[in-house]
Amino acid sequence: MTNPYKWQILAARADAWLAALADAGLAEIEEETNVAWEEPPRLEPNRAYRARPRAPGALPLVVAMERLEGIDDAGVSLGVGDPAVLLLATPGCGCDACDSGSQDALDEFDEYMLSVVTGSYRKLRLGKREITVISDNHRSSRGFGRYRPGIGGFMMDLSFRLRLGRFQGVEAPNSGYYVMRPRKILTHLRTDKVGVPFLWRRRRRGDQVDRILANVRGWNELSGVAWLNEEEFR
Repeated sequence: MTNPYKWQILAARADAWLAALADAGLAEIEEETNVAWEEPPRLEPNRAYRARPRAPGALPLVVAMERLEGIDDAGVSLGVGDPAVLLLATPGCGCDACDSGSQDALDEFDEYMLSVVTGSYRKLRLGKREITVISDNHRSSRGFGRYRPGIGGFMMDLSFRLRLGRFQGVEAPNSGYYVMRPRKILTHLRTDKVGVPFLWRRRRRGDQVDRILANVRGWNELSGVAWLNEEEFR
């Protein structure tokens, strides 16, 4: 990390967001001296603010500017609720190798801020399972178990490895049964008889998340309404 000062642009963006929310009358901004986090961010904060939305039922937002490599305001963490649930910690790493440019970091920051302000943010929990929704096109889940492809996926992977001439670290000959036979297997797996069920199984986890989001009965959900009332801004 040759220049940690470059990440102060994120704190500047956060300050601009807080000023815009206050100027628009959408929230009251309070300086926080001791934020209660459900799980504290990895970096030490040097200043923090809580944005309390005017809209009933909207989620409060915590914005913490943090020290990175001993530099103030070189990192930002966002939290929602009270105690604050960590929403985003940026930059994710900060080293030169992981730096794809300030625009990517700013776009990500804006996306997460907008998810709270527009009311699209949702976090669902049930035991070890968790679903996080940032927008219609951005969501994640964990704790649903590892995907196991079944016999169709196993045979497809096996035939692919044998076609390359490698299986369990042993070189296969360039001709003969071990090379020619997998080609027939691969051709069979490409047909609808096996291929369609295999692809369907890969989509099952996404379908399960869709069903849960449509009916959250039994799940603990953290979400809120939009901060702005469209009628007021027409």
